[in-house]
Amino acid sequence: MGVSDKEIRVKTATIFRAVRKMRCLKQSEMAKELGVVQGTISKLESATLIPDAGLWYKFCTAMGISADLTYRSGYVFTNHSGEKVKNIKFLSGKMAKSRNLIRVKECLPFVKAIKNLGKQEEFSQYMKENKIDSDIFVIPNCFIPLKALSFTFDFLDEQLKLNNYKSEARSLFIEDFEYIANNATNLNKLIQNLEQIGDVFKYKLSEGKLHLTISDTLEFAKTDELFLSSYLEYRASLLKELCEKKLNNKDVVVTKNSSLEYCIEINA
Repeated sequence: MGVSDKEIRVKTATIFRAVRKMRCLKQSEMAKELGVVQGTISKLESATLIPDAGLWYKFCTAMGISADLTYRSGYVFTNHSGEKVKNIKFLSGKMAKSRNLIRVKECLPFVKAIKNLGKQEEFSQYMKENKIDSDIFVIPNCFIPLKALSFTFDFLDEQLKLNNYKSEARSLFIEDFEYIANNATNLNKLIQNLEQIGDVFKYKLSEGKLHLTISDTLEFAKTDELFLSSYLEYRASLLKELCEKKLNNKDVVVTKNSSLEYCIEINA
């Protein structure tokens, strides 16, 4: 099934809005950069207009983002992989002052599930109430407060309870993890793949056991420990299922060593 015009409009609208905010521009300033009137930017950002190829590439060049990768994926990737993307236009209040930072890509499995469950509007409103502009979730390498992950996790958890979507959502998470773990034929390879995403977890292989803990580089407050404990438990259960699928072994045991450490053992 092909992609509809509406889906393209919605995708490009989110990208235009996110990139403009990322570059700290007003609509009139972006319009001047692209040689169009402000009304055109307004239509692009409200999903009433699809950019033609010429305007799309002009936009990407002017804003310093990868045209092909961004369009194919629906996520914003800059031309310079080491660029630290600003989040100032996406956060307000205490959220803008937080120093406990992770990258957006840690949230993406949840955001993807929320989209597939048709809960985007409710999610956007929920995040707005918590001083976060949900457009930030299309910029994988942008740094955001740890609280943003907590809010996303809590929102989806509540939706699962209300709508009995647990098994469906879990399958979506596993699909995402399977993509991450592509070509992983052993634990070492699996860890290498997992370490390329996110900033929250640390993986260590010792005596054939995979130890899952919180990253040494993650700063978090005492008040975050309850969320991190729940999130760690969730991640450990997903890794168990992932190991069973990708490593073709049904004898996988998960042990809780502490509230912030789990051990995953694969028995031969």
